[in-house]
Amino acid sequence: MFTPDIQHLITENAARFNLPEWLIYGIIAAESAGDPWAVRFEAAFRAHYVADQCQTYGASHETERTTRACSWGLMQIMGQVARERGFKGEFLTELCNPATGMEYGCRHLALFRDRHFATLGWAGVAAAYNAGTPRKDAAGKFLNQAYVDKIMKFQPQEATS
Repeated sequence: MFTPDIQHLITENAARFNLPEWLIYGIIAAESAGDPWAVRFEAAFRAHYVADQCQTYGASHETERTTRACSWGLMQIMGQVARERGFKGEFLTELCNPATGMEYGCRHLALFRDRHFATLGWAGVAAAYNAGTPRKDAAGKFLNQAYVDKIMKFQPQEATS
């Protein structure tokens, strides 16, 4: 599923951000099926999280505002989130570069590890990566449990005990 170059980037970013490789593999598989050119516009995200007045870099104001509401590349990092994590590139399309997109996706994933791993484990981290927060229903399942299950199937058996 992944080219040697992508596998190398996963290993490199796992070490850099202290994340398990299987988690990065799982997120890439679930988010983009390994396609570095995957892009998805999310209108509801734009309405709730992208300010009308946002700093622009190389694109027009409206292009920047619209592309901040898109998820980009292998890990489908949202443009707004990449900006919040320090991405200063002129165009958010740079997040389709596997090295760039994976760096910012892993930065974001590491933030959720720091917030949620101690209490919710990797499942909670995966839930938060997908939804912004690891919310559960009354039965104790994550609201995005199907997504979490897709990710957790990549966890090696010895890592679960």
